[in-house]
Parts: sequence; structure tokens; C-alpha cells
Amino acid sequence: MSHDLIQELIDKAESDLLHLSDTIAELRESMSHLMEQNNQLKLKNQELTDIILSKDIENDVLKEEDSILIENKPSGRDRLQAYYDDGIHICHEFFGMPITSGEECLFCNKFLEELEKRDSSKSA
Repeated sequence: MSHDLIQELIDKAESDLLHLSDTIAELRESMSHLMEQNNQLKLKNQELTDIILSKDIENDVLKEEDSILIENKPSGRDRLQAYYDDGIHICHEFFGMPITSGEECLFCNKFLEELEKRDSSKSA
């Protein structure tokens, strides 16, 4: 091999190494940028997951509170019975008027009986 050919091969190898070094530097920069972007996306994903989980927990708590309220809520018949027991007419004829002491209203009693029958037929 001639001296010129060897020198030409060395120059080509040196040029290829410089080009390879530049390519590696670009790859490192791209990888660094991608890792930074990946970390930002992970943080954002965690924030969104936390928000979703907190909303799910809020919804579960609200559903639980609603079910407790529904369970503890007296029925319409129970409320009307309480009004009647407090001395207030619940019948159509005298609705809202006070019941005179010691009396019972046949209309109110009939109305409560019908409600009780209807409630018991629904649950059966």
C-alpha cells in the first residue's frame, strides 16, 4: 500500500469518527430531551390520576351519604302519621286544621289505612 492511500484511509476514518461523534452527541441531546419530556408526562399523569381518584372518592362518599339519607328518610305515610299524631288533620276535608283534643278523625284514619294497605301491597 502506498503512503498516500494509507493517509487517505486514515483521513476517511478520522472523518467518519468525527461524524459518528457528532451523531452520538445529537442522540444524547435527543435522549435527554425525551427523558425530560417523559418525566413531565409522568408527573402530569400522576396529577390527573390523583384528580380522578379524588373525584371517585367524592362520588363514593356522596353516594354513601345519599343512601344513608334515603335509608333514614321517613316515608310519606310516616310523615303524615306524625302530623296526625301531633293533632293536625291530614284528610282532604280538614287538611291542616287542628284536631280537637281527645277526638279522632274517621277521614284521617281511613286515609292512613289506605296508605298502609298500598304500602304493604307494594312491598309484597
